[in-house]
Amino acid sequence: MSLRAVFTSGLLYVGLATAQQTYAKNQVAVVNDDEEAVKNFPSIEDVKLESPAFTDPKSIPAGFKNGTSGPTDDATLEYFLQSLASRNDWLTYKNPAFKSDEGRSIPYVYLTTSTQPQIKANASSTEKLRVYLQGGVHGNEPGGDQALLALLGKFDANSTWTASILEKMDIMILPRYNPDGVAYFQRVLATGYDPNRDHIRFASQQTRDVKALITDFHPHIAVDAHEFGATRPFGDNKQWHQAVDGQFDAMKNLNIHKDIREYSESVFAPQIAGAMEKRKLRWSPYIVGSAAEPLVFTQLDTQARAGDVSLALTQAMVFLTETRGIMLGGQNFQRRVVSGLTMIEAIVQTAADNAEEVYEVIEGARRKVIEGDEDIVISDSYTPENRTWDMIEVETGKLVKPSRGLRLPQAWKEAADRLRLVGVKVDQLRSEFKGEVEALNVTSITLGASVYHGTVLNTVTTETKRKEITMPAGSYWVSARQAAAAHAKLMENTPSTARKRSSVRRANHVPRVHVQAYPVYIKSLEDRVAELELALQGHGLDTESLAGNRVSQDTVEATPEPRQSTDLNLLSLFIPEPSDIQDQGTSGYHALLGAITVPERTKFPPKSTTLQLAATYFEHSNFFSPILYQESFHEIITVLYQDLPNIDQGKSVQKFQLCMVLAIAIRLLNRIDSAVPTTASDPFFASAIGILTERPQATWKGNLQHLQNLLLIVQYTIFASNLSAAWHFIGLATRLAIDLDLLNETRLSSGNSEEVILDAETNKRRRVFWSTYILETNLCVILNRPRSIPDEAVFTPLPSTSGPESCSPLANHCIQFRQLEYEIYHTLNYKPPANGAFFDYKVWKVGMKDRLVEWHATVPPVDTRSKLAPQNFFDGALYMTLVSLFSPSRHFPDLSEPELRDLARYASTTIELYREGFKEGKLRFYWRTTPNLFQSGAALVHCIKSLTLQRSVFDVDALKRSVSVCSTVLWGMAERYSPGTVYRDRFDELSASMSDVATDLSFEISDDFPFGQFSIPPLDLNGTAGIWTSTPPTLDPWIFDPT
Repeated sequence: MSLRAVFTSGLLYVGLATAQQTYAKNQVAVVNDDEEAVKNFPSIEDVKLESPAFTDPKSIPAGFKNGTSGPTDDATLEYFLQSLASRNDWLTYKNPAFKSDEGRSIPYVYLTTSTQPQIKANASSTEKLRVYLQGGVHGNEPGGDQALLALLGKFDANSTWTASILEKMDIMILPRYNPDGVAYFQRVLATGYDPNRDHIRFASQQTRDVKALITDFHPHIAVDAHEFGATRPFGDNKQWHQAVDGQFDAMKNLNIHKDIREYSESVFAPQIAGAMEKRKLRWSPYIVGSAAEPLVFTQLDTQARAGDVSLALTQAMVFLTETRGIMLGGQNFQRRVVSGLTMIEAIVQTAADNAEEVYEVIEGARRKVIEGDEDIVISDSYTPENRTWDMIEVETGKLVKPSRGLRLPQAWKEAADRLRLVGVKVDQLRSEFKGEVEALNVTSITLGASVYHGTVLNTVTTETKRKEITMPAGSYWVSARQAAAAHAKLMENTPSTARKRSSVRRANHVPRVHVQAYPVYIKSLEDRVAELELALQGHGLDTESLAGNRVSQDTVEATPEPRQSTDLNLLSLFIPEPSDIQDQGTSGYHALLGAITVPERTKFPPKSTTLQLAATYFEHSNFFSPILYQESFHEIITVLYQDLPNIDQGKSVQKFQLCMVLAIAIRLLNRIDSAVPTTASDPFFASAIGILTERPQATWKGNLQHLQNLLLIVQYTIFASNLSAAWHFIGLATRLAIDLDLLNETRLSSGNSEEVILDAETNKRRRVFWSTYILETNLCVILNRPRSIPDEAVFTPLPSTSGPESCSPLANHCIQFRQLEYEIYHTLNYKPPANGAFFDYKVWKVGMKDRLVEWHATVPPVDTRSKLAPQNFFDGALYMTLVSLFSPSRHFPDLSEPELRDLARYASTTIELYREGFKEGKLRFYWRTTPNLFQSGAALVHCIKSLTLQRSVFDVDALKRSVSVCSTVLWGMAERYSPGTVYRDRFDELSASMSDVATDLSFEISDDFPFGQFSIPPLDLNGTAGIWTSTPPTLDPWIFDPT
């Protein structure tokens, strides 16, 4: 062909290819796995994904299912990144000046614990590894960017792990390289260029901009996260789809120094493969190839036009990760993202574990390239090898290995014909086969003494060996994937096991003279199992039922039945039956009670650890709810640990309280460090409940200790975010407190100026009563429910702050706040006195503000280092309560301009305090703080609208900035507390409505403008997570992932 003809053909091809594309919306058709095939891709249940598509499924666009959009739009992604940055000092959000072809932002984040982080490598004085991660290069491969977002979510949720990683490296993550492609859910840029094939020409300005960013960072290690075609057909009859979950490879261009190439293959590749296998995910090297048979796959492209190869040529260790996903729409997405996360996480972890060695290998290779004079390799080629490959058989949906079967030499035509006579399909290889097989080696042959139907019978002994063979094109191939495959096995009379067998009678259907290795080969041990199953089925034996029965029997013999608290005795009487309550749905406090698994023996920590956990518990409880007295509890620890091996033989109440304190302390630590696994609290809580149910007479005595036990359960359920259980147990506690007459102490404190030091029992009664009061008030206010004990009925003074069983001054100050808080809640939401007496709400409102300010001004000294009893609690309590007091309500529907200005100031201050607390990890009860923050934000939106309508002069930009901050923090809270999404979404609607006022001053605020708990549906108490089971509650946002 002439040179002119070559150029003409090339231009014609380009023209045809271009004609197939339109501007945007170049989406591939969705081809889902069928119902049977999907069974091969179950979700990985023990991995919690902390990316937007999984923490907030409602954010997923409807088009994701049908392959017209991705799962996370740009706005959601930016909220996610900004919220991470707002609460983590080690993460910096960056939005560069350059944009995509259509002007979309291309944000990235920088992770470091260095004191003076520098994104440009040449400005860094540290010798830490630099790691660059990117996803979303192709816009229709959402598994890539979602895996990176899940990695960021794990960094956010597990601070201990994050610190260990960032101690060794700085990380730059660009989760969405191609936002235009993502917007149109197409592979290419808006201009039509493939962003992963534009690294020699640099035809796109976007490619140039991103390349400059990466070059400035100059990473040692990089990962490019993609997806591959899940349902692209292979085989002449389009009979196979790829079945591996993930593919990966390090760049292999021969101009990458061999030290880097060899290290990536010898150290990193086994770790990535092992991580995939640990989660039972199938993996392979990354491959491309034609669909026609024989299937010939090649590993990744080594041309420098590819972005990952181009980056690797700077002497970096660059990995490509690919997950099975293109053409699936939203199908199997959880497993796809777990696969991508697993590979990326393994690369990051391996780099951290070998940081110094990796740094030296790569920096050393760079020095060698600079100082050396090695030839530059222009082109390369591959050395072929044969191997099996996991595939899905399209017709059946089953997982298969297409190479499974028997191979016979070409000279055995007669044997092949015999097999065809009985219905066995025998094919001939169209190309040479070379690879490892299992051969059956004949070790001895003994001829029979007589003739049987014209044939001499013989006895053969064989053994199996694995060997490399070469069989030319034209050799015979018998697939094991056919109904008559057992005939091939039986007719050829090969041994039926992998062990040596003797006395196997066989006829001479296959020549053996002067042959040591029997030339019928079985590919892999797994193939042998398949052959045996087919052989047994040929004899009428059901192998599946045999295997199933045996497994079942072994399981019954080997696994003892766990003890279940089926007979709950007195405890079951405390909990109403579902048929007795108004909502007969699944109850978070009843249905799960019978499923609790009590461990046979509780494994208590060492005494030093127990004392540390106890200190954590009392740091919080001495402030917020002093149920127990710290010195008395230390005596319990001393008694129980005197005989540690027999600690389970201790007194029931003592063991119960120890278990509960340990369980609560672990959840408290989780609130300030999410790396602490909440699952560690489950055995202690289950053991505590087991004590209550097994010995009810010893623990449910109707005395003060009984009340303390109930309050400990309330504490735990609050930390487990199971408000249903908390509500019902606090109900039991308040009724017992009334029965014990704790609210009506007859001996009042004297009128002396100095506080009277009371006896221990009186102080204990007071402290336990006011702990009940605090816990009930807290729940009632947030759940919009009346309190069972009115303030008018309480004649019990606050506990003494000195002497035995006393209370801290901070705890008493907290009690006073709960009294003020409930008075505000009760007055604003309930009817005026029924006796017709006049109640001056305006005077009360002014007086209440003064009382709150006075309360705040008299706060006792606080340990500023404490995260469990933080100083900003009092600041936040003041301003949040002022927001509640001054917001429009039943008795104050209209606010004056001064009141609006005051309310705006209180709301802005509250939002800022919540932002600081969230960023510093000081917020613990998201079921409470989320609606509080929403109420402040809603109040601020109301003020902006009202002041605008009144044509008042005010700093609208400053208030709108506070609205934006509120939105960002609500997004962050919703990521950790999934029921908070309803507050977040409603607030976004409210904040968007501010534009209505700006464009149309005739806009009027509705009379029923929502505030606080009235702005959303009531919390679904009966749908809450089960704290009674051994698995962590689903409402708890920090489930530790140890893998």
